[in-house]
Amino acid sequence: MLVKGNTPFSSLIVSVTQGEYSHAAIWIPGGDEKVEGIFLAESDTRGVGFTVLMPMSLHTGNASGREIVFQIPDSPSKWILLRHPGCENIDSAKMHQASLDLQNDEFYKTYSAAPRLLETVTSRKSYYSLAYMAAQAIDVFRRDKGTRGVFCSELVAKFFSKLGLELFLDERESHTVSPNDLVLPECLLVEVENAFVDTQSLPPETYAYGSLSQERKNDLFLRNMINQRGMNDEITKSVDELEGNLRNTNRAIIEQYNGIAEETQRRVIKQIALAELWNEPEQVEKLRRYAVMHKYGFLLLQCINEHDDLQRFGNTQVEDIESWNEASATLHYIAIEIMSGVQHALLRNTILSGIRRVRKTYRDSSPRRVQLVKFRRLRTKMFKIWERKKYENHENLAFHKRSLMSGSLSEQADVYIHTIVQQAFKLLKEELVSNQTK
Repeated sequence: MLVKGNTPFSSLIVSVTQGEYSHAAIWIPGGDEKVEGIFLAESDTRGVGFTVLMPMSLHTGNASGREIVFQIPDSPSKWILLRHPGCENIDSAKMHQASLDLQNDEFYKTYSAAPRLLETVTSRKSYYSLAYMAAQAIDVFRRDKGTRGVFCSELVAKFFSKLGLELFLDERESHTVSPNDLVLPECLLVEVENAFVDTQSLPPETYAYGSLSQERKNDLFLRNMINQRGMNDEITKSVDELEGNLRNTNRAIIEQYNGIAEETQRRVIKQIALAELWNEPEQVEKLRRYAVMHKYGFLLLQCINEHDDLQRFGNTQVEDIESWNEASATLHYIAIEIMSGVQHALLRNTILSGIRRVRKTYRDSSPRRVQLVKFRRLRTKMFKIWERKKYENHENLAFHKRSLMSGSLSEQADVYIHTIVQQAFKLLKEELVSNQTK
């Protein structure tokens, strides 16, 4: 339904869009198939939602002249009713579902931000810039609070989009549709004849009774629902921002682990090259085992983080989240224990190998007394470093272990642990096979 209102804002829309109408609304089911009747869905300066029109009984002086009619809100000066021919092929269930979807996505928001209205008109660049600044100024001084929504004809276009019906031959975007676009030749809507009763054309003896429609500005339910949705959207926005920060933190941690893993791999490769140079095949084999163990710990962390994204940012039940938290803590402990153990074993191996090689060098070259003293000091210093690192490692692992001793794991947590461990092992196996074939 298109109407021409009597307010200054309505006159402005008619003038800017160069048409006859200032407002669009749509008759749709309420969404619940058990509730009969249709409702007027619209977006105006009071917000986005339903306008409930109460039936009135119109009598023209005799019983045969009785008609059930509805009063159009705000007494417009012009009106027209349009219908999409494709609606005849839409079943009731799909129509109700489209209504529910429209309500969930668009209802109970405030009227559209003013600058968005300019997307429905075409004007010169200089005029557009001035109009855009004016629209921004209007938005700054708006007193209505809540989530900014759609404008009237955009709401209409979105409903037909949810039905899967094309509204225009040229496939226009919903945010570019003005009320007067709906009567253009390119629009697929057709006029419904004899849909309105003009009170000026009725006989003098005509009378009607029934409930007058409540004006939207006095609709407390709509106002409360807009306030409630505004608060809910603010909470959702805050949660989304927190989730975004958490994702960024996780990415930073993963990048840090990547750096540690790459540095460890470089150290292992360097130690393997030294062991091969000193002709130490047992040492080479040991270092390769270290590399495999560290790689497994790193792959385990990767699998944990990937699954963590699915659990925390997907549609997961609370019970599953709690089980995953238990599993994640245990898996992190295992991964950190493996990687820390490898790093400290590699440090110990580097120190002891260095001592053995220096000792062999000094034994073969018969060092002087001064050189021998320096060697002993170096050996003592290296052993002190090892003891300190070993103590720090045990403290870290003890802390993680104590944090996991608080209770037994749930059955679902055990399933998660088994799944992630197997996934990491499969990735490790594939990587080892790939390296062997190169």
